[in-house]
Amino acid sequence: GPALPDNLQQPLSTMRQEFCTLLSAMANRLDGQDSGLVFLVNNYDLVLTVFHERHLSRSATSVFEDLHSDQVQKFVESQLMRHFPELVTFVKNTEPAVAHIDETARSGGPSPPPGVDVQKMEQVVRS
Repeated sequence: GPALPDNLQQPLSTMRQEFCTLLSAMANRLDGQDSGLVFLVNNYDLVLTVFHERHLSRSATSVFEDLHSDQVQKFVESQLMRHFPELVTFVKNTEPAVAHIDETARSGGPSPPPGVDVQKMEQVVRS
């Protein structure tokens, strides 16, 4: 859609910031971190639904899309940590050791890359 006039940009930005502050404050009042995350995900999703129904431009929706994506990611990480703590810890500890590896250039065969604790990996997968 067409760009907003300059005299509307700042008030809308301020209103968006205040709205996000209000949602965060409401989320913080709920019992448990997961409840707050679900509250934020659902409310950001509702805002985006209205925005998309009205065919607003990406520039108008991007802030809420980013906020929604961030909260979904936090919720997923929270759930993974709750149900698979050993796996999450293993992945977080192993990622730096394998981050530099280029899979296409790797010619070492089926052996694990250096820095991977194979015993720990097997233990985590079996548990």
